[in-house]
Amino acid sequence: DGISEEILNVLAKLPSLKVTSRSSAFFFKDKDINISEVAKTLGVKNVLEGSVRKAGNRIRITAQLIEAESDTHLWSETYDRELTDIFVIQDEIAAAIVTALKSHLGFNAELAARDMSKVNLEAHNEYLQGRFYIENRNQADVEKALMHFEKAIQIDANYALAWMGKGWANHYLNETNYGDVPLETASAKVKAAIEKALQPAPHLADAHVVLGVIEGNGGHVDNRIPHFKKAIELNPNYADAYVWYGLTLFNQPQLRLAKFRQAIQLNPMSIVANSNYAHDLILYGQIDEARAVQKRMLSINATHHFT
Repeated sequence: DGISEEILNVLAKLPSLKVTSRSSAFFFKDKDINISEVAKTLGVKNVLEGSVRKAGNRIRITAQLIEAESDTHLWSETYDRELTDIFVIQDEIAAAIVTALKSHLGFNAELAARDMSKVNLEAHNEYLQGRFYIENRNQADVEKALMHFEKAIQIDANYALAWMGKGWANHYLNETNYGDVPLETASAKVKAAIEKALQPAPHLADAHVVLGVIEGNGGHVDNRIPHFKKAIELNPNYADAYVWYGLTLFNQPQLRLAKFRQAIQLNPMSIVANSNYAHDLILYGQIDEARAVQKRMLSINATHHFT
């Protein structure tokens, strides 16, 4: 999961490339998939698939980039490495994908240089486990996520992603979300964690979104917008940023719907994005389209509390 997410994160920062969000991509994990059907569902032209196998301290990663319409392999590679090289491998794969897209699709972009040599692998693993639990959006799992983020911070007190995760977890545990922590208390914890995240990583898009979310807790909702705009500037493929941005636009219904629509284009399997979009469609009398969105939500997850 961590390897897949990191590759997505690297590619998502390219403004000229549309990259499906984590939750939509992971929807197809461990399923018997048809590449063309997956591409159609996600609204993409190319699909990256692969596998990871581990033996002791060795890891083998296979990856292939497939053009869905023609079922053509644009690029494929196998990587055999020591686990200590995991971040290097992720960047190698991302760079190879961009090269393949350039040569086959006339794609023109450069990956931003990253220095992952100082990342503590044990702390990163704790962060990834926290990310797994926080996606479930219920109190018990968010509390588990918080434990993993805090453990990551104990291992590496300067790990920005862990601080960002701690900020999200504390937000979700406030009394207006999935927990019972007083809003003011939770917001103070969130702000402290995000400040810690932004010190070593001022360009962390997720952190700017969290900061935007708590900015409106005092009723000053317009204060959120610069943070959401900053997050989208840093990561144009960050679907959740468009959802939060849309939620802020109370008096601009068309722009609000457009932001929700952008979120769904980037993350078509997101129940949260689809739910907000459907709710607004109903408000504005677009009942047939709202029914279609609701039907899609039920096909994604009929047991989710938003459906």
